[in-house]
Amino acid sequence: MCRLLPIKHFAVFAALVFLIACSSPRHGRDDTYDPAGREPEPVLIIYHVKAGAVTELERLVKHAWEIYEKEHLVVRRPHVCVRVTEDEHNIRLVEVFSWVSHFATEHPSGSVEQIWDQMRLLCEERHGNLAMEVRTAEMVVP
Repeated sequence: MCRLLPIKHFAVFAALVFLIACSSPRHGRDDTYDPAGREPEPVLIIYHVKAGAVTELERLVKHAWEIYEKEHLVVRRPHVCVRVTEDEHNIRLVEVFSWVSHFATEHPSGSVEQIWDQMRLLCEERHGNLAMEVRTAEMVVP
C-alpha cells in the first residue's frame, strides 16, 4: 500500500493542474479575442472640427476612448489620433483604431451615444463630406 500512495498523490496533483489550466483565461486585454469568433474591425474616423473647437474635441475623443475601453468595444492597440491642418482655416482630427468586431457599435450604450452626440456638435460638414466620417480600414504592418 505504501507504493500506491505516491501514485494517488500524483493523480490528484495532475487532476488539479489540469483543472487550473483549463479554467485560466487564455486571452489578455490586449488580444483581439472575441468569444463569438468575430474579427476586429479597423476603422479610420475623420473629424472635421469647427473653428475654435479643437481642444474640446480632443478632450472628448480621449474621454470616448475611455468609455470604449470600459465597455470592451475596442482593441487597445494600435490607437492613434492626429491633428491635420487642411488649409489656413480648417483642422481635422484623424483617429485610427479597431473595434472588437463589426458588431461592436450595433447597439451603443447611452454613454456612447451621448459622447458621440457631443462630438458631432463640435464638427461640421466640409467639402461634401460628413462632419464625422467613419471608414473601415485595413491595418498594415510596416
